[in-house]
Amino acid sequence: MPQDNDLHNSTVNNTPIPTHRQHRSFCKDGPKRRLIMASCFVFLLLLLAAVIIGPTLAFLASGSSNRPLKVAAFNIRYFGRNKMLDTTVANHIAEILVRYDVILVQEVRDASGRSLKNLWSLLNKTDDWGLVASARIGRTRYKEQYVFYYRVNLAHLLGTYQTPDSSDVYEREPFSVEFEYFSVSPGVRKRVVLMALHARPKDAFNELGHLPTSIKSAASHFKDAGGVVAMGDFNADCRYVSATKKSKLEIFRDDSQFISLIPHSADTTSGHTDCAYDRIIVFGNDIRARDAKVYNFQRAMGLSDEATGDISDHYPVEFQLY
Repeated sequence: MPQDNDLHNSTVNNTPIPTHRQHRSFCKDGPKRRLIMASCFVFLLLLLAAVIIGPTLAFLASGSSNRPLKVAAFNIRYFGRNKMLDTTVANHIAEILVRYDVILVQEVRDASGRSLKNLWSLLNKTDDWGLVASARIGRTRYKEQYVFYYRVNLAHLLGTYQTPDSSDVYEREPFSVEFEYFSVSPGVRKRVVLMALHARPKDAFNELGHLPTSIKSAASHFKDAGGVVAMGDFNADCRYVSATKKSKLEIFRDDSQFISLIPHSADTTSGHTDCAYDRIIVFGNDIRARDAKVYNFQRAMGLSDEATGDISDHYPVEFQLY
C-alpha cells in the first residue's frame, strides 16, 4: 500500500494510476469540433448583444422625438395573475398603458412574476417595450413591487436605485430609475430620475414628510440627471392626510424646492370616492414637466362601474417631459 505522499507515483501491476481524467484535445479532434465551438461562442455573443445592446441601439436609432415623452403612474389594485387571467381586464389594462411611453405600475403582488411577463407580452404586440422592476418589498409577508414599462426607442434605462431605509420609515421604500430621453429640441438628449412610492395609508403623513430627503438622496445618486420626479399612490388626501397636515408637508408648500403637479382638488380614484391620493412631485432645475392630469379611463373607454372596478380603484396620473 503506497503512502499518501507517493500517490502520484503509485502503480498497480506496474501500470501507473492516472491522477486525472485524460481529455481529448480539440487539436487532435480536427477542425470540425473547433468550428462548432466557435459557432456556439459567436451565437452567445450575438444573443448577449441583442439583450444588452439592442435597446440602446433602438433608442439611438430614433435620433430625436417630435413630441414630449408621456409618463404616468398607475396603481392597479391587486395586480396579479387573476387580473391577467381575465382576458377582458388584461386587454383593458394594456389599452390604458399603451397611451404612455413610460408607465409606473404599483401594487404588483404576484410573486411568480407571470402576470408581469404576460402584460409585457401584450404591450410588445404594439411596440418594443422594456421592463424594470424593484425587489418585492414590505414589512410583512405581504409584498409589492414597483414596475416600470417603457418604450425602448423613446426611453433608455441608465440605472436603478432603491432608497435606503435603515430607520424603517417606509412600508415600501421608494424605487428610482434613471432614463435618458430625447427632448423636443432636435437631437437633444436629457436625463430624468423617476421615483416610485406607494405610501402606506396609515403612515402616509410620516412617509411623505420624509420624502424630500429621499428625493434629494436619489438626485445625489444620479448626479447627471436633470432632476427627480416622484410619483405614485401617496394616499395624500381625505382621511389619511387632512388639509391641515398637507399644509405642513414640504412637497406641497409653495415656498419649497418642490412642485406638485396634481392639485388637491383632483380626484384620482374611481368609484364613489373623491380623493387626490395619487401625486406627481418635481424636483430639479432641468426638468420641463407639463400637462399633468388625471386620466379618467372609465369615461374615455365608456366602461361601466363594475368594469372599471375590475381594473382598479385608481386612475393613472400623467404628465409630459419636454
